[in-house]
Amino acid sequence: MPASNFRPILAIAFCGVAASAAAGERALRSETMPFRDCLALIDEVAGEFGGNAVRIAHTRDGRSARIEAADGVVTLACSRIEQTVTLTRSAG
Repeated sequence: MPASNFRPILAIAFCGVAASAAAGERALRSETMPFRDCLALIDEVAGEFGGNAVRIAHTRDGRSARIEAADGVVTLACSRIEQTVTLTRSAG
């Protein structure tokens, strides 16, 4: 999936996440996504928020990264086995 195709996924995924995080809650959203695309999404999100992804976990079957945003923290977790991306956003 080309990086430009991630924009609709980001918009859908963060629509509910941003609203919950704005209320001071921790928001979570999971979507089905091929592992390779999920890894590319980590870089895309880091670019969108103007920061670098800090690696939390790096295994054969999973990756997770934390990205600092101006208004909180975004964490993305990719699962090779489940073929999912899980986005978590916490207000900062």
